[in-house]
Amino acid sequence: PTAATLAYAWQRGELGRADLGNDEKTILVYDLGGGTFDVTVVRYTPTNFRVLATDGDVMLGGLDWSKRLADHLVEQFKQKYGEDPSTSPETMMTFHQEAEDAKRDLSDRSQVPISVYFKGKTLSVSLSRAEFERMTADLLQRTKDTTELVLQQAGVKSGVLEEVVMVGGSTLMPVVEQMLREITGLEPSRALKPERAVAEGA
Repeated sequence: PTAATLAYAWQRGELGRADLGNDEKTILVYDLGGGTFDVTVVRYTPTNFRVLATDGDVMLGGLDWSKRLADHLVEQFKQKYGEDPSTSPETMMTFHQEAEDAKRDLSDRSQVPISVYFKGKTLSVSLSRAEFERMTADLLQRTKDTTELVLQQAGVKSGVLEEVVMVGGSTLMPVVEQMLREITGLEPSRALKPERAVAEGA
């Protein structure tokens, strides 16, 4: 998240600008990557950075959303055909890829078709964004709890936070933006391409 903050300030032309004075900005960086999750509250001026609070979950990331959907597809397949695709690692790779593709597509569409194959049998289902959000609500809640805790630890009261910056490809899920809006009352920023922010800041 610190790298993402640097990239954010750099892109805004604020880094190293002594002429901008010492105006402080307090921002929250919500970083939901493929395998990890971090939230950081940073207070910065053009020449100085201070992390007020940071926390995260190394066991939680966008892949968990995909895995939840892949497991759901396995259960649907078992119910329909009495066959268990999870016995085949190769098949599970394709199930996970289909789940990942569906997750990405649901960021832009309200409904997606999914087809998976095992032992010559095909399961075709239609999944709505609302269903997917229900299926993964507990995962989002974990990130919400962490975000609220970090804001509390940082001692940032309502009105002090100036911007919410989303980083990581998984923040493209609309429900993430909605949750952050509810917590902070701010419109989350996509000032950075989510999946490139950390690379640019580093």
